[in-house]
Amino acid sequence: MPKFNDHQRQAIGEQFIDHARHLFTQFGLKKTSIADITTAVGVAQGTFYLFYRSKEELFLDILLLEERSVHASLSSFLNQSKMNRSQFRQFLLHSISLVENNPLLKWLYDADTMSAVIRKLSPEKQAELFQQDKDTMKSWIERGQAEGWITAREPDHIVSLMQALVLVALQKQQIGEDRYAATLELLCDCIAQGIIQEESADD
Repeated sequence: MPKFNDHQRQAIGEQFIDHARHLFTQFGLKKTSIADITTAVGVAQGTFYLFYRSKEELFLDILLLEERSVHASLSSFLNQSKMNRSQFRQFLLHSISLVENNPLLKWLYDADTMSAVIRKLSPEKQAELFQQDKDTMKSWIERGQAEGWITAREPDHIVSLMQALVLVALQKQQIGEDRYAATLELLCDCIAQGIIQEESADD
């Protein structure tokens, strides 16, 4: 088994991420083999296991990187001191747009793919998968509740509602191309009305 110095290990790890991201995007998890990944990187299959226990573990690492990229793109919204309903509606629509335009993140909501991933992950990795997105949104919700502009509902339930919105957004064909945009905007309006508290004109 080859031994690598720190520089070589970092370089090979980055190549695994880059090439696997391309393969997973093009073919999906099921149709991408470890041999496909190591061939693309130019290393022996045994080298793969110096970095990952399974292709599912590598897939998860890539998904987490994609999620962090999405969070960075949403930071301008999440860092606002206060959000009104119109801004929250734009935040929801922008979030959906990021998922729609990222073919890898769509796999997070594919039951067969995620079942295959979870079966191969350690309990610690499973927790990382489900907690990263939840923790980011939950802390933002709790801040908004403390400041009085997010409704006093259970934060976990609000996070679940926002995640469910993404599931709806992935059903474009079932909803109908001609109705999809208007349906999504109406749903975002309804969620904003229920989540964001605004002072009335009489207050």
